[in-house]
Amino acid sequence: MSPTAKAASSSAKSPPKTPMKAKKAQKPPSTHAGPSLSPAQAAGLAAGHGYKLTELVTISPSGQPSPGACYWHGGSTEALSTDDREAVAWLLAHEIIRSRTGGNSSFDLWLSAALSGTTLAEDDAKRVRPFIRPVFGLPPKGKDIGHVAGYVAEWLWYLHATELADAARAPLYLEPPSGQVTAPGHDGFVIYEQTADQQTIFRLWEVKKHDSSASATSVVKRATTQLNKFGDDYLAQLTAPLSERTDAVGDMAREMVDLWVDADPRAGAGVSITSTTTPPPHRMLRRRRNRLDPVPRGRPDRGTPDDSD
Repeated sequence: MSPTAKAASSSAKSPPKTPMKAKKAQKPPSTHAGPSLSPAQAAGLAAGHGYKLTELVTISPSGQPSPGACYWHGGSTEALSTDDREAVAWLLAHEIIRSRTGGNSSFDLWLSAALSGTTLAEDDAKRVRPFIRPVFGLPPKGKDIGHVAGYVAEWLWYLHATELADAARAPLYLEPPSGQVTAPGHDGFVIYEQTADQQTIFRLWEVKKHDSSASATSVVKRATTQLNKFGDDYLAQLTAPLSERTDAVGDMAREMVDLWVDADPRAGAGVSITSTTTPPPHRMLRRRRNRLDPVPRGRPDRGTPDDSD
């Protein structure tokens, strides 16, 4: 996904011999024209597309799944109209807050205020803030935009995963993004049942955001490195809660670390990259053969995973 991004550059000069007070740098004028639709209009447009990300953004596969090979899906908001972009933004906001609140009365309060453009009474605001503050912060400052972009990246992956139709397999378990974007652990996890033989398989996902400060290929490499080093740890964290289940998901949970260490074909991994550059990068995995080594190599102390984005 590639929303419009701004870039700035500057050049440094040698300091003058005589000390003098530095002038405060002026921010360039904003080019953001503001929303073209009201929240209610954006909601109506999203509803007209069935609240489906894939109905608003064309997401196309590159290649076909095959053992030991990578293939990917790609999509961009670059060519969308301003109205459609705002429908995507509303869809994300709606699904994020609905998930974080569990659809309780706090969600109803948020939704009513957002659609009407009104300010919540203080008592009602106290019921909504705990669900928004950890990820987005609160007005007037809010959270750092990089922090928010990382969380949105996880949700773009998740919404795509929920809508992806695959005749070869059906999802048995798909975990939504965590409550904290910087929480240690995995970014995405799916257990599937294969159509042909009803065998269960899993995919462990690492989600990263990309901006103009690094190439998309380097971000993919960083993600695969993180999976190589900490994938077994992430699966271990998932084992206890999922093993309590008495269905195929629980059965898989009790053996997925073994499958990962043994490099069993039922174990797999994926990388999702959300870019904020304009135009978006057109090559991410092509001509790159990043390895996923299930058994971590090197020292027992593997450092700390990069969960900042």
